Amino acid sequence: MTKDPDQVLEALESATGIRKRQRLESRRGTLLLSDEDRHRLGGVLVLWLYAEANRRGQQLSELAAELRVTPGYIQQLRTGTRNIAGASRAFYEACAAYVGAPVASVMMASGALLPSDFYPMPNALPILVRNAITFIRDDPKLGPFAPASVDEAPIEHQLLIVKLYEQATGRACLPGALDIDELLQNLPHEQS
Repeated sequence: MTKDPDQVLEALESATGIRKRQRLESRRGTLLLSDEDRHRLGGVLVLWLYAEANRRGQQLSELAAELRVTPGYIQQLRTGTRNIAGASRAFYEACAAYVGAPVASVMMASGALLPSDFYPMPNALPILVRNAITFIRDDPKLGPFAPASVDEAPIEHQLLIVKLYEQATGRACLPGALDIDELLQNLPHEQS
């Protein structure tokens, strides 16, 4: 008697854990990342590549061929065995062509390009962000919604709040930045 593949996967998951399920689903055509993989340097880029490969119905080998790398190279990036910071410009360009986004967006997703890279004095970014948070707190309409915990949040979270405020109000809170709005629109958004 032939069992339904999903039943087999459920049985394997309960017996061996999620990693086995991910490997089996990858063989069936769906490329997946574990939560651990997603949070590694470059995990957002690999997630983006996997999402596009899944959208196209491609296997890992087909994705690798389009990027002109081996499947092992992508697996090494996924697991952190290979540092994505060492990726070539040609690799970023191939990824950008594959997902249909600017190279800078791909580099941001990989962690090779940081938000502070868009400021003339990157070391000043934390001070600028703190000043912007203070400005937001003083806003009579939105300031009361800013919880005290924002002050203790990582700089990346504070920067997100500032960028969202700028987008919502049309006010520029961070002086001297290059316009990254277009780049940020092209970054992948993890689906829940």
